[in-house]
Amino acid sequence: MTKILHNNIWYSPVDSASMYESIYESKILHSSDYLFPGYFCLPFKKQVESIYGPAIPDLVLIDKEYREWIVVEVELEHHALRGDVLDQVVKFAAGNYTKSHAEYLANKEKNLDADKLVALVTGTQPKISVIVPVQKPEWWRILLQYNATIAVIEVWEDDIGRNLLRVNGDQPTAKSSEFLTDLFRDKNIAKGLKVDTPAVLPVGQEKIKVAFRGLLSEWVIIRSKSSAWLLPAGKYPLDEVSALSFRLTQSETEGFQIEENRAPTT
Repeated sequence: MTKILHNNIWYSPVDSASMYESIYESKILHSSDYLFPGYFCLPFKKQVESIYGPAIPDLVLIDKEYREWIVVEVELEHHALRGDVLDQVVKFAAGNYTKSHAEYLANKEKNLDADKLVALVTGTQPKISVIVPVQKPEWWRILLQYNATIAVIEVWEDDIGRNLLRVNGDQPTAKSSEFLTDLFRDKNIAKGLKVDTPAVLPVGQEKIKVAFRGLLSEWVIIRSKSSAWLLPAGKYPLDEVSALSFRLTQSETEGFQIEENRAPTT
């Protein structure tokens, strides 16, 4: 049998068939600060409506800078992909997330910024993460179609019941501290840049100053109920640029900056 020696204590893998899903979920929540640094990890037991029907998630991860959020489905080893797992993932990917979902989550964690959370939940579709206790290499290709990934969190135990968690797979990882959001040219708004994650924009501000290639320009923030755009207040600094997408970053010394998203070289 495979074992792990940690601090002179032997740990053996726990058969997930011997665990209740709620117990596995509670172990993940208990260690969430270490498993998911840079994220709030909370129970998310509120029904989500979709065109495929309703579903209830297990957990949620919220980036502490409000740049993304991830709906989490916790599954055990014996659960089949075809059926409950895929059915849930499809519904979460097409889910209609509303202000009531944001308010539900804000009530779970006092350190959440309620306004930014509403902007994130209503303005940005979540990624989906399926957490399982064993490797499921046959699942990833199908789940990828729904912007879903697989994180493997194995439970190991010593002879008196103390746990050790072993992590594998596509773990959510915190983004660079300076990165805020992607920006995309919008064919329907001349010179406008669609903001991928509106929640990162300053609340209550109508304009921001942004540097591009060392030159500072002013941009107007245009908001709708669930989306946002940046429009140049003066000369458009991107006229001679061929890139279709950009990154908005922010640092204490440089302030807001726009950078080109470069296509990978082959």
